[in-house]
Formats: sequence, structure tokens, C-alpha cells
Amino acid sequence: MSEPKLKLCIPQPQQTWSETQLEAIAPCLERLSASERVQWALDFLPGQPILTSSFGAQSAVMLHLITALQ
Repeated sequence: MSEPKLKLCIPQPQQTWSETQLEAIAPCLERLSASERVQWALDFLPGQPILTSSFGAQSAVMLHLITALQ
């Protein structure tokens, strides 16, 4: 089993990330690929994820990333 690329403090159920915590983790997230960032958000941010889109050409990348990971 390989070690995760990013070791983070995971919030407890019903706990949310503060702005300070998110600012502290931003440098770690910057090293991740777009797909890894989206997966991190789905795994660690609280609540049900929501995506809005205009379904234009520029939206295709985000729509692909989300649907590939779900």
C-alpha cells in the first residue's frame, strides 16, 4: 500500500473547515492535480457537493472531472 501524497488533518463528522484552516492547507493543495483537488474536496469538505454549469465549452473540463470521480 502506498503512502498518500497529502497527509491532512481530517475534520470530525459535522465539523467544518475554518477559513484559517483552508488558507493553511492551500499550499498543499496547490501541488495536487486538478483531479486530485476535486477528489480532496469531495472527500473532505462538509455537506453535499453542488456543481453549477453553463454547459459551455469551458465547463466541459469541470463536468468531466466531477463525473469521472463520482
